[in-house]
Amino acid sequence: MHLNSWLKVVLDGFQFELKKFDIQLEFKLDDTIKEVVLDKKALIKVIYNLVMNVTKYAPETNTLTIATERVNDEFYRVSFTDQGKGILAGNEEKLFDRFFQRKSNQEGYGIGLAYAKMLINKHNGTIAVTNAKPNGACFYFDLPFNLEESNVTDKHEAVLPEPSGGSKEDDADKQELLGQLTLLIVEDNAELLNYTNRLFNDLFKKVINARNGQEGLDKAISALPDIILSDVMMPVMDGHEFCRNVKSNIEISHIPVVLLTARKDEASLKQGYKMGADAYLTKPFSNDLLIDAIYNILKGRLRLKESYKASINTESSLVKLTTSNADEKFLRDINQIIKAELSNPNLNVDFLVDKMAISRASLYAKFKSVVGVGINTYINDARLAEAKILLEKTDHSMLEIAELVGFQTQSYFSTLFKEQFGTTPLKYRQNCKK
Repeated sequence: MHLNSWLKVVLDGFQFELKKFDIQLEFKLDDTIKEVVLDKKALIKVIYNLVMNVTKYAPETNTLTIATERVNDEFYRVSFTDQGKGILAGNEEKLFDRFFQRKSNQEGYGIGLAYAKMLINKHNGTIAVTNAKPNGACFYFDLPFNLEESNVTDKHEAVLPEPSGGSKEDDADKQELLGQLTLLIVEDNAELLNYTNRLFNDLFKKVINARNGQEGLDKAISALPDIILSDVMMPVMDGHEFCRNVKSNIEISHIPVVLLTARKDEASLKQGYKMGADAYLTKPFSNDLLIDAIYNILKGRLRLKESYKASINTESSLVKLTTSNADEKFLRDINQIIKAELSNPNLNVDFLVDKMAISRASLYAKFKSVVGVGINTYINDARLAEAKILLEKTDHSMLEIAELVGFQTQSYFSTLFKEQFGTTPLKYRQNCKK
């Protein structure tokens, strides 16, 4: 394979991503380097990590320079020189350690550089970094000219580095939330499935596995996980179709989906989000980035639920909790039924199960997951919110108001009202008229 020509083709695929950061590519290629032997898949992963690190850690770069050169008669070098701040003294070798944390901002390099180092080592090569002049960092790898094809085939399938998390404080925050929840991982690659299992087993209460989209869909329906992490390229049903099925199924449409893919083109990205993905990350991934993405999605859902509690039973606040059209319709339908049947004392979970044509378990789990309160609590909140309006604007007796909002006894109505608002219905009316 002609090295220089291949590099240009590969790096041309990064142009769209680099354009977002206003980064141009410059090539300084040694024409004396002709045919070489290497594992294309493995080297693309190495190049991807080196290029993407520029966008993450040296975004001030205007020109990323890719160069090839003969080191000696036995090795050639491929280098990537950015225009960032460079590497802190003493960190040059540590960057390729597993999940090394930079002191400047505690941002983890994740699996990327450690994985790149492993792949280069499998090619009997070396990878390193040095500071460039006058500024920037130069990442490079040296590979042998005389590498035989049999020595590189499938080398990139070697065992991945051991998973590792972030700081203890961050882990504690994540453990507090994630430790109560269930994660479904859908991945057909046994090695990556095992890797992500080890990464998340200590963070989540429970981790469930599926080997393709169809199996993942079945397990999502039966287990009702709190979040799903799925590969895109899979047999039987791919990740895009799987995501579409999740987001269109009323029983599980509330479950956030994070897609992982080796494809970096804009069309694939748009397709993922079109199918309803909550996040879309590329492989090889940074552990910290993946964990943070999952944590932030779930933390964001939690904040929405808390904001809902501060504005109980307004339809606009309820709809803000939804992340799919199916969920929005689901909650709007429930609101309409509750409003129409508010005076009905038989309005409860069983009543809604019959009207919504959904199982009791699915209704309860879905509503609790989306809104953050149980369905019976939500119904009582709606009754009490309407009771407040009637106390403010009508002269109905306490008994009449209790019956109008569906409570069978005045005493139960008064008890719940005081628990909710800190005062009795009678005192609330008296204060409104002052």
